[in-house]
Amino acid sequence: MPHPRAIQRMTTLVLLLVIACVLMLASHTRAQAPQLQYGDRVTGEIAAGSTPDSWHFGGGKDDRVAIRLERLEGDVILALRMRDSSGQIVLDIAWPSSEELVAEAEVRLAAGGEHTLEVSARQGTGTYALS
Repeated sequence: MPHPRAIQRMTTLVLLLVIACVLMLASHTRAQAPQLQYGDRVTGEIAAGSTPDSWHFGGGKDDRVAIRLERLEGDVILALRMRDSSGQIVLDIAWPSSEELVAEAEVRLAAGGEHTLEVSARQGTGTYALS
């Protein structure tokens, strides 16, 4: 029969391996975030306190990007951020209340590369459409 201390060490090792696998999977999942093309319309469900939904798209310098975020259902108060390819925030829109259903913006890209749209919930829960 194995020594109790050896069992404890083995259990600790197994837990560390499980944690490492979970972290690697989470990192891989973030790297595989959905890729949008100009003209796409996507939907999502989000709740306050949850991780923002991230949507990526590639754009060229001086491209004009029209963005529309619409609450479809629920009492969610949405917020939208856009980050450029270096991670800098280039657009930050927060709804003042749950009465606002739609926000639209047009952004001219200062640089080419992969950009990120982040949809988050300031309050409540609901569904949205992003185009």
